[in-house]
Amino acid sequence: MAFDEEKLATTGPAIPVIGGIGLGENGVAHITFSANGAMLYAVGNGSRAADRLSWLSREGSATLVDTSVVGNFDEVALSPDGRRVALGVTEGSVENIWIKELPTGPVQKLTLEGDNYGQSWSADGRTLFFISVRPGIPGAVYSRPTDGSANARLVFAHSRSVAEAKVSRDGEWMVFGSGADLFARRMRGDTTVIQLTSSTTAEISPRFSPDGRWLAYLSTESGTPEIYVSPFPEFSASRVIVSQSGGTEPVWSADGRELFYATGAGTRIVSAKVETSPTFRVLERRELFVRQGFNSQLSGGSYDVTPDGKRFLMYRGNDQNAEERFVLVLNWAADLDGARPK
Repeated sequence: MAFDEEKLATTGPAIPVIGGIGLGENGVAHITFSANGAMLYAVGNGSRAADRLSWLSREGSATLVDTSVVGNFDEVALSPDGRRVALGVTEGSVENIWIKELPTGPVQKLTLEGDNYGQSWSADGRTLFFISVRPGIPGAVYSRPTDGSANARLVFAHSRSVAEAKVSRDGEWMVFGSGADLFARRMRGDTTVIQLTSSTTAEISPRFSPDGRWLAYLSTESGTPEIYVSPFPEFSASRVIVSQSGGTEPVWSADGRELFYATGAGTRIVSAKVETSPTFRVLERRELFVRQGFNSQLSGGSYDVTPDGKRFLMYRGNDQNAEERFVLVLNWAADLDGARPK
């Protein structure tokens, strides 16, 4: 479209320049221009490939769960009995949570408004807790029965936005993250908020041990993300570092005897055998497998572990759907001369 720089106005109709430009995940065109008249654009589907769920053994052998279930997944959380999974699915500009019966059962949408993420199950599997961002509430904890029999209920809203929250297995405590710090509150009775961490570094990804006596979390205090464990609720400086040379995404085994985490830019899954009584200590660390091509997240949620500790649920995209080629056009504006109206 011609433009008059003095009048700051267009002077003619739009002229087609090129077609078939690849679009990104949010509909953004993959095209750029240089000052010397060159144009570079992509042809094909450059959007994020549809993700599929896979089971991985402790040796890293992968098996698709249900090929009919695809989407842009963000987080997975297995139910306590391992028979269902709560899926975070990006839908346009928001994320919603769906519940799927495993392995090939139906899928039900659980969240119906807001931007929803950070899902976790109650111990009996009847309730799902999650973070929801809604008008006037930047980030709060909600819950809803997993069978959809009642509407979502506001559980807790903090003076600052809540980024993540986990409830202990006995339902007595909630630990949540706001900003770069961790906080705790009881679920009933005296619900005064207790600040667990207050530092210039980040502490995120809190995870209760099955007995509720220990809290695993990620801290960047050393300059590298590492997994630590502290006693709870007597949270103190007497913490134990679990990972070595980096660690993210802590996940406890159902029996509390292992603490899994990711390392090596999130690609390697490690099992730390631990002892939790009378005190916490790491007995052994062992790399299980490399999750090549599977998604990872610094804040956690990209995988979960079955109750027997034998399989890992993960997701990854089908790379064949993301094929893209690039085209470079030199002096592209010269081709417009013949296209301009006389």
